[in-house]
Amino acid sequence: MGWIWRIGRTRDAREVKRITDADLSLEEALRDLEMIVGALEDGKLSLDDSLDLFERGIRLVRLCSLHLDKAEQRIETLTGARPMDLGDNRG
Repeated sequence: MGWIWRIGRTRDAREVKRITDADLSLEEALRDLEMIVGALEDGKLSLDDSLDLFERGIRLVRLCSLHLDKAEQRIETLTGARPMDLGDNRG
């Protein structure tokens, strides 16, 4: 399992701690993704820090997608049908 970086509440790219992917809930991943977007929009980071955060954001988007896929599978298991609002537009 790979390591991901978690940004502190200060939006400072230097204040991070290492955690594993499995440690993040959907809500935590979304919160961290919002902080990354804010930090990138501020434009105060170096290019290297910006790229590191962008990479972290991509990993978070993928993690969120996995959480949502698992939730969809649980709904399908419980109801025997795919949730109607999801349609068949999988990529």
